[in-house]
Amino acid sequence: MNEDLDLQLHQMHNEGRHHDIIKLILSLPEESLDDDLKGLLAVAYNNTGQFDLAIEILNSLSEETRNHHTWFYKISYAYLGKTDIGNASSNIEKAISILEINKPNISIEEYDYYSNLYNEFKEEIKKDGMHYTANSVDINDADSVIKDISSILSNDVEHEIVEGSIVINNWNVFINAYIDQVNDRSATVNYYISSPNWDRDIFECCASIGKDANTALGLSNGSFVFGIMTGIKAMNEGRILDEAESEFAVKKHKWKVYTSNIVNMGDNNGVPKNVNTYWNMFRDDILKRIGNQKICYIKIYGQKLEMIIP
Repeated sequence: MNEDLDLQLHQMHNEGRHHDIIKLILSLPEESLDDDLKGLLAVAYNNTGQFDLAIEILNSLSEETRNHHTWFYKISYAYLGKTDIGNASSNIEKAISILEINKPNISIEEYDYYSNLYNEFKEEIKKDGMHYTANSVDINDADSVIKDISSILSNDVEHEIVEGSIVINNWNVFINAYIDQVNDRSATVNYYISSPNWDRDIFECCASIGKDANTALGLSNGSFVFGIMTGIKAMNEGRILDEAESEFAVKKHKWKVYTSNIVNMGDNNGVPKNVNTYWNMFRDDILKRIGNQKICYIKIYGQKLEMIIP
């Protein structure tokens, strides 16, 4: 790969133009696609949710490249995207192991960069494969809901509680939560997420059933944090899934698409789904309906029927 092309592709990557990277690389003569270019193509496939294509490309690379620690990281990323936690975990462990073996042969700066990257990703894998056990939230304490949300966020997002609201200063985001309904075993909580950077607030409602009202409240908070808040986190960290364009009143509107986690209640029957599947499934229909807004939150509900997850 020549230097100019390498510079262009890395600039496109930094700008989040992953679909453009795919188009550019696929437009090149097949004989010019060396391991470096194919590796960048696999990364672009990963960043656009095309994980099977990423795995196919990565497995086509030379044996030498497939023994490098970065290869194991890239394929681990693809397997996590497919919610294949076992393969994601084993491959990130191999990446960390090979990095350690090669530590004497690389600079301290390079080692520290990849070590931090891989170990942080290892923690992400643990979270995506996690079964959340709810906290018991005191329904008689007016501040208990916000305090519980804060406790779940604490490991991931730097924030503070100010006058009953969660403030995430780095994102300029504010969270408020209010109990809507509660009975012996169920709870419904309304959440309001706001930012001066948006043209509207985001409203989220989470309802859960637990062994008692306090546990149900905790489950609703878990659904909120592990659901929409992972999408807000992706947006503020610039982790773009897709770029799209809609039209409203003859005007074009360009979108950057970010996804949150799937929140599942009960048994998943051993068949976890990748959230990007739903974007790919409904993309065209969604773009027909969202108009010319600055920010738009799309929530997709799924229902289990006879233990089949649609």
